Amino acid sequence: MILAEPSRLSWASALALMALPGSALAQQVTAPSAVARAADEGTHVQEVLVTARKRAESLQETPVAVTAFSQENLRQIGATRLDDIAAHVPNLVLERDAASNGVGRILLRGVGALNAGITNDPGVGLYLDGVLIAKPSGSLLDVLDVQRIEVLRGPQGTLFGRNTVGGAINVITIKPGPGLSGFIDVTAADPAQGIVRAGVNVPLIDGLLYARVSGAYNISRGYSYNTFDNQYYDNVDRYALRGALRYTPSKYLTIDLTGDFMNDNSRGPGVQCRWVNVQPVPGFVGLINFVDGIDFKGECQKTDQPNSHNVSFDAPAQSKIRTYGASATVGWSPGQVGVFDNLDVKAIFGYRHEDPHRVADLDAVPFVIVHAYDLTPNQLNQYSAELQLTGDAIQNHLHFVTGFYEFKEDGKSTRFTEVVPNVAMIGLHFNSVDKQNIGNNAQAVYGQATYDLNKIISVTGGARYTTEKKGFVAYRAIIGANDPSGPVLSIPTNTSLTAKFNHWTSMANITLHAPHSLIDGTVLDEGIAYFTFSQGFKSGGFNAEGQANLGNLNKYDPETLDSYEVGLKLTAFDHRLVFDAAYFISDYNNIQIDTLTADPVTGNIVQDIVNAAKARINGVELEATAYPIPHLELSASVGTTHAKYLKFLTVLANGTPVDATGVPFTRVPDYTVTLAAQYNVAMGGYGTLTPRLEWNANGVRHFSASPTQPEAIRRFTQGGYSLWNARLAWDLADGRTEISIFGRNLFDKHYMNDGIEFADSLSIGLAFYGPPRTVGLEINHKF
Repeated sequence: MILAEPSRLSWASALALMALPGSALAQQVTAPSAVARAADEGTHVQEVLVTARKRAESLQETPVAVTAFSQENLRQIGATRLDDIAAHVPNLVLERDAASNGVGRILLRGVGALNAGITNDPGVGLYLDGVLIAKPSGSLLDVLDVQRIEVLRGPQGTLFGRNTVGGAINVITIKPGPGLSGFIDVTAADPAQGIVRAGVNVPLIDGLLYARVSGAYNISRGYSYNTFDNQYYDNVDRYALRGALRYTPSKYLTIDLTGDFMNDNSRGPGVQCRWVNVQPVPGFVGLINFVDGIDFKGECQKTDQPNSHNVSFDAPAQSKIRTYGASATVGWSPGQVGVFDNLDVKAIFGYRHEDPHRVADLDAVPFVIVHAYDLTPNQLNQYSAELQLTGDAIQNHLHFVTGFYEFKEDGKSTRFTEVVPNVAMIGLHFNSVDKQNIGNNAQAVYGQATYDLNKIISVTGGARYTTEKKGFVAYRAIIGANDPSGPVLSIPTNTSLTAKFNHWTSMANITLHAPHSLIDGTVLDEGIAYFTFSQGFKSGGFNAEGQANLGNLNKYDPETLDSYEVGLKLTAFDHRLVFDAAYFISDYNNIQIDTLTADPVTGNIVQDIVNAAKARINGVELEATAYPIPHLELSASVGTTHAKYLKFLTVLANGTPVDATGVPFTRVPDYTVTLAAQYNVAMGGYGTLTPRLEWNANGVRHFSASPTQPEAIRRFTQGGYSLWNARLAWDLADGRTEISIFGRNLFDKHYMNDGIEFADSLSIGLAFYGPPRTVGLEINHKF
């Protein structure tokens, strides 16, 4: 029995028969892990404002575990795509899925989703200007014209609600404003890469209407060389566009319209075949050798080279995706209305569209054994609307937020799977066409309020009620040719399912603020301690990779999480030190587990998504920024995650029971650490020179968790490793131009950043490796 990985499940049916100046807030928000220098030339930590509770608050006064990034921070760490922030957030896994450049995998505190199938939902909510991006495809956003990014750790089941059992990531773009201004950034790097980014802000009607347009083009050769077709993979060929309008007819009313488009035409990731020395399904590998006339084991072992970026496979791997969206936000701020103060009403409307197209070689050798192709139509559409009301009351002792949320989505997926086509010579046909349609809708009402009992104690409570209805249609046919239009040999399965899910989530918090009478005369400037109980909910769904004739086209129920967190936030030494710490325990129930098993007689791969597990997760998170001397900034981000299944009983395809209790969570490192230092050197009339050095460390990661295949676990475990990055930036005296040189993975560390294991069926696995050393030059100019 295998606890299946996301890419494997996305393609599991392949084996079924065997994602510039703005407002005042934008200029103040900075990140605790890479805090921007203060106006007085870097002598203390600048104040940080976040909107983690739907209102602007000082980070150090907000009892939420949150990391925020400003424009300056994103430039310092070289972030051009959303996954570039991952190393700077404790206990965050944010990376490309093995099967596709455009599909993101997001885990926070060990919680998220490993299945990128059309029926599955993420476990960490991703929001772009308040609009939920509901599927992993298209979630690896370009960091283009971004005002700030906030990462909220732990379940956000009250204010954000839908599928935020692990946390939420808020991406807020820069809004148009007064003044004609713009920017252009150019980057050249080795291995061959070029990036151009530009934008302009234009006041169309002064004091009334403003516009902003930006775009980016990113192209690279890639770093995985395929000896079969002499092409490089893991390349980038992507462009993105963004436009925005802001209309301010009065001081009380603001209307923002935004639109974005991204087209990724990359070839896809390079993949190595890795032989797993186990006994696969009897006779199946022998059948492959017979009909293809090859030594499958030998061909796999030719590329089983962990310290090489050379690969050899014959499918023209592709990882294309096109996404676009639009949103409208209407904000009305009347201020005082009756007994309410600081009243704000906001309506957010959003639309997103995605067209993913992938081609995957699931054997990683230069012969057709298992290939999978996305076909047209392949698309997702989503529509959302949210109404929010925030304000204060009782002489500003009570702070509240309430709202209503509605969401709809529909999608189509069509896939052709080519499986050992030469077996047609002996009368067998494994090729198939799978079509899947979804239609889902959800509604929720929520409310949360904070009451300041006095200057020391604040209490918060909140709740959300969610109702969801999901529909699913699945079609499968066996095809008698190596072509999706070939003759249908079987009686096609055509199944329609519906389900409804309802759930309450709640939260409660108590926060203690350090009284000035206690800290006056000490090194402390301010501080809070808090305890939070919060709940998360991730919607149920359907096993899209199942087949009716195998009896596993089943419905699975929602998963839930109860989190208990204590935290401490301190500012000291005249704001020259900021220190945040959190300890959490999470009880994770009804976990949606993806399992793959091989029938020992037929070789059929049977996939199930079941609610068969519960787990406990605990960990520690530390973030700190310090200015020990003027102009020297030190920062640290540390996270530990200990996650294990407390109960998980399942069965193999032949009915053999298996106890998977205690197996490790896949893809969750047991620790993440980032340490950074940078120093500003003033050069008089020549500007400022800022060297920066970073060290990123990651703990052990398992890419297989099969309790029946210890050899597979060994071969698909990446031990702890660390990466060094550096940057030297020269800010010219004109205050508009910055020239920098940078290096990432300076010591050219080779490491596996993803893996898919098929030991039970083919005795192999697929290994994917991270990028090699990259060095480059970047020029940023504002006008």
